[in-house]
Amino acid sequence: MDLVMSLWPFFLRYGYAILFFGIALENAGLPLPGEIFLLAAGFLASTGPFKLPLVIALGAAGNGSRPATTGITALSSSPPCLSPWGTFS
Repeated sequence: MDLVMSLWPFFLRYGYAILFFGIALENAGLPLPGEIFLLAAGFLASTGPFKLPLVIALGAAGNGSRPATTGITALSSSPPCLSPWGTFS
């Protein structure tokens, strides 16, 4: 309980960033519990410190970052013959 109370000011100050990057990193493939971040942010929105529309918007934005992350990863790590601009020699 002391750990939670000592981290409480940190979560209140950086909670929106933790929410966005937690969900975005989970969608990028890291084994993070993005749903837990969203659940905690929803709790904080229901008790008052967070605003629910901002929690919803950041959750959607973090989840929407997956196509960009996947596309950048695919283009940067694919062999030249599979790239749309590669050569077929």
